[in-house]
Amino acid sequence: MHVSDQSLYNFFAYDDHCSGFHFLDRGFHEEEGSIVIAVLSFGDLLGRLCLGWVTDKGFMDVSRFMLGVMILQGINVASLPFMSTKEAIYTSLCIFGLLQGSLFIRHSVLVQKYVGNNAQSIAMGCMDFFPGLLGLGLPVYIGYFRDTLGTYNSMFYINGAVSAFVGLFWVFEPYFVRCNLSTDKLPE
Repeated sequence: MHVSDQSLYNFFAYDDHCSGFHFLDRGFHEEEGSIVIAVLSFGDLLGRLCLGWVTDKGFMDVSRFMLGVMILQGINVASLPFMSTKEAIYTSLCIFGLLQGSLFIRHSVLVQKYVGNNAQSIAMGCMDFFPGLLGLGLPVYIGYFRDTLGTYNSMFYINGAVSAFVGLFWVFEPYFVRCNLSTDKLPE
């Protein structure tokens, strides 16, 4: 379950890069690209520094947090093509960064919660290895939308739907935990 979250993280990581071209297509000036990156980075910083308390203090358990954040992120990404003003786009990017930063800091927490002590180091490595392989196909994926379709809008819709879909897997987390516990108790 966690690997799919990490895969999605890297799947969305290129949004930072192609969004620059998307914003040029939307009428932004090239000089405003630094503002786009700064807003995204600011949101990411806020997400990493300010949202850990939600699960650490027990306000919400990790699986519900992941469910909510992934669905919100999907909605945010899918709505990006509908943003018509620069302020709305900057706000959306800040929210994207905030949600992405809050997901990123959960990686080690999720590995610690769901993976046994003997396999945690391997799990941490696999979290970056498999999404890295996925990243090899990103230029073709991005190029298809830009060069063939002429717009990134469909890509944002697809990525938003994938994010929300992966988030919905967290609804089944209690079932997977129960199944894992029952198979651990089977005699060998």
